Amino acid sequence: MILYTGSAVVRSEDRLGAALAWLAQEQAVSLAYRELDPDVFGEELERPAYAEADRIAVVAAIFSRAAP
Repeated sequence: MILYTGSAVVRSEDRLGAALAWLAQEQAVSLAYRELDPDVFGEELERPAYAEADRIAVVAAIFSRAAP
């Protein structure tokens, strides 16, 4: 599975990355997670929903499982 999305970084913590790492471990799959752009959605930070966010990064996550 490939996921391309934005991740709000709050107090220097990428909560999405942490949650996906936990999920990958729970499902016994590998995860390649990479920040592609550190602050592409800067204008969104003005919205109340992102009041606590330091920045919103574009990230890619690739989940893979070894062939049986």
